[in-house]
Amino acid sequence: MKSKSILFTLLILLLCFVSCAPGGAESGENQSGQNGENAQTDELKNQLTAPPAGQKIEYFTLNWPWEDFLCDNQFCESTGSFIYSVYRLADSKKIVKVTESGATYCQGDSDYSYEYLFDQDGKATLSRVGGNPYTEDVVTAYQAGIANLEAIYSPQEDQQRKREVREIAPGEVVQTKNFVDQISDYQEAMKDRAYILSECDFSGAEDPEAYEAEALKLSEKLESEGKKAITWEEDYLYRKPALPGEHVWVGGTHVRVRSEPGTASAELAQLNNYDLGVSLLEVGKDENIANLGTHHWYKISFYDFNKGEEVQGWIFGAFVMEDVFP
Repeated sequence: MKSKSILFTLLILLLCFVSCAPGGAESGENQSGQNGENAQTDELKNQLTAPPAGQKIEYFTLNWPWEDFLCDNQFCESTGSFIYSVYRLADSKKIVKVTESGATYCQGDSDYSYEYLFDQDGKATLSRVGGNPYTEDVVTAYQAGIANLEAIYSPQEDQQRKREVREIAPGEVVQTKNFVDQISDYQEAMKDRAYILSECDFSGAEDPEAYEAEALKLSEKLESEGKKAITWEEDYLYRKPALPGEHVWVGGTHVRVRSEPGTASAELAQLNNYDLGVSLLEVGKDENIANLGTHHWYKISFYDFNKGEEVQGWIFGAFVMEDVFP
């Protein structure tokens, strides 16, 4: 009888220990769930703070401290700035992007910018010329380095947004500059501009001496910049867009935009490689699709010219092009 009493007492103590001690079965389950949630939060933070993966880019820049292209060398008091940059892959030295931009004042304001994209083999993929809200933007798409499509966008200041797309006939000459191998030409041109400034006649200006002094100073800057040794710096990556607001170039034509990240979701629209104004909203899950490989889905925002409105949707990462980003 005594032994049964002892066993009963031990059983009560054991049950009390299991159910009453801190960190019992229920709290342990809660703790496990909290740890899982914290791990997911930490992983998300790491994704947001970690720098996007990509290849290192080297770049070289020339600066024009004075711009008088629009003035035909007749209005020497024209002012402005000009930046010409070349971006190449640090490993292969292949040029993947060239940009040119400027802002001038010569009987009125004039902003402009050019952008040229190349694949990793150095073949042209896209070019964009424009950058002024009062003039057209022209995007030229290339296939295997040969221009095949051209899209002309109405000026941003127009009340109604318009776009005309045309095919470029084989053999047709496209008026597209090729700056890839012309760094030395730019340097020579800068020296020429320095000479033009030194020869300007400011006798009719309100303060001739002040204009002459400013022209001399800018002429010296041009000459110095023109003689500058080409020094490549590393501050950029060649990668796909990864941060909200970054521009998205679409690779291909008739690329489906879907309502959700998945091929079973509804098709909202189609995009092409000449589409401007495609902006990244977020990077979603990755997925393996036969013949396309494993890529993330990208949520984007863009203007649909067919619907005449802004649209948000998802495109598969196989159709998102690499570009130069900080």
